[in-house]
Amino acid sequence: MNNVQTKTINKTKVLTDLVYIHNDRIAAFQQTIHQSEVLGNDLRKIIDRIIYDGECYKQQLTDKINVLDYNLEKTTNAWGEIYKAWSDLKVKFNYSSQKSVIASCLYNEDIAEQAYNAALNHCKEINTDVLQLVEDQRNALKRTYEQIKKCNETRYTRNNHHIMYFN
Repeated sequence: MNNVQTKTINKTKVLTDLVYIHNDRIAAFQQTIHQSEVLGNDLRKIIDRIIYDGECYKQQLTDKINVLDYNLEKTTNAWGEIYKAWSDLKVKFNYSSQKSVIASCLYNEDIAEQAYNAALNHCKEINTDVLQLVEDQRNALKRTYEQIKKCNETRYTRNNHHIMYFN
């Protein structure tokens, strides 16, 4: 295998790791929607958007992998360093209260963002368009984190429209 082929495989492994991370994120958030009865409407909308965006991000990454001419199916059992780190750090969602769901969401989104940072650091010689895609997705993850954080900071009660602050 020549140097160009090795670099292409390394790039695609990094992108494949991000696809696996989105698979996990989507599954966790779908489970949250189905199993949690404590979600407020704002948080439910954010989680629905995370699932939708995750599907879009996966497709965009898969398209880039295909452009790099590497078969995604070949790597389904060969997880890379970034995905292994994600797997070790991700948490299961706690459904006992909205506050616990928010805390789990924040933690997982923070870890996903860190995985994107690692991907960007790991693959410095990545194509400009692929680099831009990964940076755009990471920035979108940051915005999602901030939206979830706002749900943690304030919540309107239906009865009296007061703002309740959570610590």
